Amino acid sequence: MSALSVGRQLARIDITQSALGRVVGSARETVNRRLRDLEMQGLIALSPGRITILDRARLAALVSSISPVA
Repeated sequence: MSALSVGRQLARIDITQSALGRVVGSARETVNRRLRDLEMQGLIALSPGRITILDRARLAALVSSISPVA
């Protein structure tokens, strides 16, 4: 389903948006909107079946700033 490859500073995740949606329990369209937001911020790059993390530190800071859903 997915593979994680870690290079120098980039991490590549091979997964489709539909598969990611199934994993997180969300519709592909919702996943697409959220991923596009992250892409616009320069945190990730999207290509068919692949998500590449471009700025791991900023992405981690964003994730840690989000309160968990109860």
